[in-house]
Amino acid sequence: MIAIPQKRNAYELLKNDEVKGTLTYKSIFTYSADIRTSTDENHAIKRVFSWFAKFKITQDDIEKIKLKMNFRGRFSIIMENGLEYKIITKGIFKIRTFLKNQDNNELIEIKSKYNWKRWRYEYEFENSETPQAELLSLIAVYALNYNQQYQVGIIMMVTMACNALINLTNL
Repeated sequence: MIAIPQKRNAYELLKNDEVKGTLTYKSIFTYSADIRTSTDENHAIKRVFSWFAKFKITQDDIEKIKLKMNFRGRFSIIMENGLEYKIITKGIFKIRTFLKNQDNNELIEIKSKYNWKRWRYEYEFENSETPQAELLSLIAVYALNYNQQYQVGIIMMVTMACNALINLTNL
């Protein structure tokens, strides 16, 4: 499966050139998004305000899934039935991302490639025959996009702080 950016605020999940799901952000300035899978399941993602990034994923206004980021930037997906999945990134020069289950087995490998024409990442999913693979893949796309925005924000804050220090020393 492949997740390809479409419009400025949407991704399509494709398998053999057939749309299996979509991830659509409400706007480019918000974290709210909608997920639609090929089984006509609709989910809404909303941020829960807390110290770390937490999101609730609802279906018909009933919370079904929790998405949490820890202080290391790793995401956990906690399903309604108690199953937990983790999005783990490994490597320094060759970065690889995996979706792992509770037993630490790698279920899906996620490869990201930057699309310079659209200025966003494309994602390729390998070994995606897991139950609910479509939903989990789209949640992973959301989490990876959030993580990239989070890292850019940190870099900008550090750059601004360094510039402020340089300006203070020049006085």
